[in-house]
Amino acid sequence: SSHFYVIPALDGEDAFEKILKYKPELVITDIMMPRLDGFGLLKKHRQHPDTRNIPIIFLSARAGEESKVEGLHAGADDYLTKPFSAKELIVRISNHIRINRVRRETEQQFFQLFQQAPALINVMKGPEHKFEFYHPRNKEFLGYPDFTGKTVREAFPNLENQGIFEILDDVYLNGVTIQLKERFISFPDETGGKMDKYLTITYQPWYDIRGDIQGVLNFALDVTESVLIRNRIEENSRQYASRLEAEVEKRTQELQRLNISLKKSNEDLQQFAHVASHDLKEPVRKIKMFASRLIDEYGTDFPDKGKEFLHKILHASKRMMSMIDGVLNYSSLNATKQKIQTIDLDEILKSIQMDLEVLILEKGARFNISRLGRIEGSHVLIYQLFYNLINNALKFTKKNHELLITITSSKELIDGIAMEKITVTDNGIGFDQDYAQEIFYSFIRLNSKDSYEGTGLGLSLCQKITERHNGRISAEGKLNEGASFHVWLPEVQPVHQI
Repeated sequence: SSHFYVIPALDGEDAFEKILKYKPELVITDIMMPRLDGFGLLKKHRQHPDTRNIPIIFLSARAGEESKVEGLHAGADDYLTKPFSAKELIVRISNHIRINRVRRETEQQFFQLFQQAPALINVMKGPEHKFEFYHPRNKEFLGYPDFTGKTVREAFPNLENQGIFEILDDVYLNGVTIQLKERFISFPDETGGKMDKYLTITYQPWYDIRGDIQGVLNFALDVTESVLIRNRIEENSRQYASRLEAEVEKRTQELQRLNISLKKSNEDLQQFAHVASHDLKEPVRKIKMFASRLIDEYGTDFPDKGKEFLHKILHASKRMMSMIDGVLNYSSLNATKQKIQTIDLDEILKSIQMDLEVLILEKGARFNISRLGRIEGSHVLIYQLFYNLINNALKFTKKNHELLITITSSKELIDGIAMEKITVTDNGIGFDQDYAQEIFYSFIRLNSKDSYEGTGLGLSLCQKITERHNGRISAEGKLNEGASFHVWLPEVQPVHQI
């Protein structure tokens, strides 16, 4: 008593009553006592929720290892035999009180965290699912009083037909964990109405230290707001998708009508170009023919000025005929489908050199051609592509200067596609690099038509041909130094027609 405030008791029954009344920090008890012995007191002490965590020390004349083991196994926190040392007893009491205080503080801190958890956490014990712990947020969430000590059926009889009781029985009896995601549950509110909630609920068994199921742990999160927001978003999305689908359908029908109209217009335009070209050729052919006959048959009768005019008429008619052919070729390119085949570019260039043999000799041109590869494409169109490029190099030459045309080939991987790059380079008059894009436009000429013949459609045709082969073309030039044309063509075409 000089160290602690001590409350004495006559026997086990008297001790238990005083323990319930005073809630001491520690109990010291003998084993051999009238009415209720030490083991009986220990059992009642551990079974009561208000006393079970208070440490108990057995102090008995029953000595020996077996007696001590029996006492500790029964649930005592310590065991001393008589006679005992007073100092030892005081030290043991102090240690147990200190340990128990630390444990209570830790448990209290944990319990406070437990109570502050944003989720609803309930502990139900036994097959009747009696609330051992009823989370304080239940009142805030549901508006109900504390149901600690009541069974779940007593607390929530309205859940009878919502499948919750059956789930609790399954978890308790079979040890399974069950999660209900965004489960709709209806509760009666304090005004007699209904309170509808969406909850994500987890039911799982909880076990004692021996591994036996003691009850069910219940975790619940209120996801009502997020579910309602998502439902509104989904409804809005459905409405928007419906409107968008209707708009797309409307636009699709309009596009179909426009495509039909455009197709008809293109067909009419192709027919017009074809007819116009053929109809124009005949009068131009006659102008050319009669101008030639005037020069051949009556050339000596004309004064020099008249001869000059006749030659201009003849030259203009030739240009007109070339222009008509160019327009016809250009306009009909998209309208015709070409079957693809494997093309040997070396053979293509040999054929072009043969066809341009007279012009090559006239210009005194030399060729430096490296071995080219094979591609797949339209033989007719590829021939026309390189014919135009080489013909351009032969056309735009410098006077009194040997023409050198160099053709090289290399392989490149562009966007995962194997491409054959062919470069045609000359040392002719070249062009200003600022016009590198414009020279591919239709009817664009950078030089006087009187100095250099042409329609202004050749390079436009080249660009169209490369695009139809899923390739591309670019140009580099330097005025009075020459030009280079780079052509990229896929080695293998993904389609069977171009």
